[in-house]
Amino acid sequence: MVKISVCFMVLALGLVDAVFTKDLSTKGTQREKISNPVEGVHVALWGEGFVRYTWLNPVPHGPDNTKFNPWCKYGTSSTNFNHTARGEAYTYTAGMFNMTLNSVVAELPIQPDGYTQVNYQCGDSNYGWSPVYSIQLQTPGVSQTQRGNIALIADLGSTNGSDTITALEQFAESGLIKMVVHAGDISYADNFGKRNHNNSYIWVEYMKQIEKFTSWVPYMTAPGNHESQYDFAAYRNWLPMPYKSSDSESPFWFSFDYMGIHFLSFSTEHSFNQSSAQFAFMQQDLIQANRNRDSVPWIIVFGHRPLYCTSLVAEHRCVYDAPVFRSYLEDLLYQQRVDVYLCGHDHSYERTYPVYRERVIRRDYHNPQAPIYIVDGEAGNPEPNDPSFQPDVEWRANFYPGWDNGFLLVQPTPVALQFQYIRSRDLTPMDIFSITKD
Repeated sequence: MVKISVCFMVLALGLVDAVFTKDLSTKGTQREKISNPVEGVHVALWGEGFVRYTWLNPVPHGPDNTKFNPWCKYGTSSTNFNHTARGEAYTYTAGMFNMTLNSVVAELPIQPDGYTQVNYQCGDSNYGWSPVYSIQLQTPGVSQTQRGNIALIADLGSTNGSDTITALEQFAESGLIKMVVHAGDISYADNFGKRNHNNSYIWVEYMKQIEKFTSWVPYMTAPGNHESQYDFAAYRNWLPMPYKSSDSESPFWFSFDYMGIHFLSFSTEHSFNQSSAQFAFMQQDLIQANRNRDSVPWIIVFGHRPLYCTSLVAEHRCVYDAPVFRSYLEDLLYQQRVDVYLCGHDHSYERTYPVYRERVIRRDYHNPQAPIYIVDGEAGNPEPNDPSFQPDVEWRANFYPGWDNGFLLVQPTPVALQFQYIRSRDLTPMDIFSITKD
C-alpha cells in the first residue's frame, strides 16, 4: 500500500508545519472496528462556546420515549470527563423513518486563544455509549496560534463519495482540518425509493459514512434542492443548525464565526429576493460582520446554487438562473465586501476573478474589492460530474476539466485566505490560490 503524507500537497503554501505530518495510509479506524448502537455521531457549532452533539439509536422511537435518556460526558482529559450535558430523544416520520435521534447541547471550556481539545462520549444507560471521540475547537476570531484548514464541500451523497469521505476522515484525524462546511445536496435521499417513499435509510447510511469525520470536527451545512423532500423534514431533524444563536427566525439560514471567518449560511431553496425575510436577515448580518473586521477579518457566504458559473451541460442554470440570483444578492455582497461566495449545484469546480456585475475588478486576488465566486460541487454525488465549460469567459479565473471528485481546503490568517482544490482520489492539489489584504 502506498503511504501518503499530508505534507506533500501543502508545502507550496506552507499551510501546515511539521506537527501535522502524518502517515495516512491506514484507512481503518478504531471506531470502524467497534460495533456500537450509537451511530451517525456528528457535531455542530451552537453559538460561541457551545456545540450540539447529534446521533442515532437504530431502534424504533415508539410512543413511550421516556426510556430514552440521552446525555454526553466530556472534558479536556481523556480519563476525566468532568462535564455532563443532557438532551432530548425524538423522531420524525418522513420517508418512513421511525428510529430515534438524540441531540445534546453542551457548553465547552474553550480557551480564549488558540484551540481547546475536548474528549467526549455520548449515549445513555439503556442503549449504550459511543466510543470516546476527540474534537479540537477553535476560537471564533483569527489567532496566530491556530493551525489547520477548513474543508469546503458541496454535493456529497451516500454513493460515489467514498474518496472524498476517506480524505476528510484522514485529514480530520491528522488535525489538518478543523471544520467541514457543506453547501447543500447532502444525502441525495430523494434519488432513492421514489415509488414507496421509503428512502429515509439513505440518510442513515450517509450519516454513518460521514461519522468518520463529523465526530472529529464541526459539520456546518446549508440546504440544497435534494433536501427539499417532505418539506426538508430529514434535513431539519438530522442537521439542526444554530439559527437562534444568530438571531435568525428560520432553521434554513444562520451565521457563525470560526477561525477568523464570518460564515453566513443561507437557503437558495427559499425566497431570498430583496423583499424576503431571508434577505433582511442576510443584509443585517453582513452589515454587522463588515463592522467586525478587526476581530473576524473574512466573510464567506455559502448557499447551494451558483451566482456565477459557466457549465455547458447545466447551461440553463448559468445563463438564465444565475443572473436572477445575482439581481437579488450581488449588490449586497459587493457593498458589504464579502470575500467569497461558495456554492455547489453544478457538479464541477470553477472560480472567478473578483467580479461585480460581470465586470472583472482585478486580475489578481490582492485587496480584491469584489467577491470571488466559487462553484465546488464535485465532492461525490450519485449523478455524473460535469467537466463542461463555456469557452472564453472573461471573469472566469480557473476551472477543473476532469471527472474526478474533489473539495476545497482554506486556511485563514489575519491577512490571507489560502485555498487549495484537492482531487480526492490521490490528494493532489489541482488549483492553488490566495486572497490577500494589506
